[in-house]
Amino acid sequence: MKLFGEKCVRCGKRTRHVYLEKPTCDPCAQQLELVLAASKESKRTCPADGATLGKEIAHGTILDRCPTCRGVWLDAGELERGTLETLLARPLPRRSLYVSTYAAILVALAFVMAALLIGQSISVTLLGLSDEVDLVKMPLVWLNGMLLWGAFASFGVAASLTFDRSSRAVGLTAAFVLISYFLEIIGSLWTDAAFLQKYSLFHYFVPGDILTGEYNPAGIALLVAALIIPIGWSLFVFPRRQLPAPA
Repeated sequence: MKLFGEKCVRCGKRTRHVYLEKPTCDPCAQQLELVLAASKESKRTCPADGATLGKEIAHGTILDRCPTCRGVWLDAGELERGTLETLLARPLPRRSLYVSTYAAILVALAFVMAALLIGQSISVTLLGLSDEVDLVKMPLVWLNGMLLWGAFASFGVAASLTFDRSSRAVGLTAAFVLISYFLEIIGSLWTDAAFLQKYSLFHYFVPGDILTGEYNPAGIALLVAALIIPIGWSLFVFPRRQLPAPA
């Protein structure tokens, strides 16, 4: 045997332990023991719908799960040993899930916005219009776009965390975006309806005004509020929701 042991045949970690005449670390050996024990257990049927139960291994315990109703059935004595409590004592970190999901969306938006603005900057330079456009202010244009689409994204994520059905969340988010766009278009085309523009988030995406230095900072504050409010709603509601069991 080598000084630091042989590589485990399952995970590749160095070990001095042997299982069935092969180098196998303790965790892998225990897993193999459970797999072997599960294969020796007799097939059972679900008390709820009569389907054949499948064997699963979770936290060092062999469970019987129904493939149709997804019910989990324990053997006699497992409840007393705390098996069920062990399985349920690992709650889903919902805030971490939300933050990581929303952060991934923002990163994707950041790359898309940066790619668009870089492409536009290159075009302006190649066309010899760099003297007419202040490219130094492009980061502010990027921030303006990030706040706009970040607000829509935060609203969409908040909707998905509020409803059980994704169709409702998608429909509500699409309606929010379309209504906002509709108000901006109607207000820009019809003088008597110009007051509607201030109710549209698109109205506060003004790259032209930013490049000419005529942009009102209040617009950024409004977009920031539109981004933060759904985030606060999500962080408050999602951890308190009763989630349905997976189908």
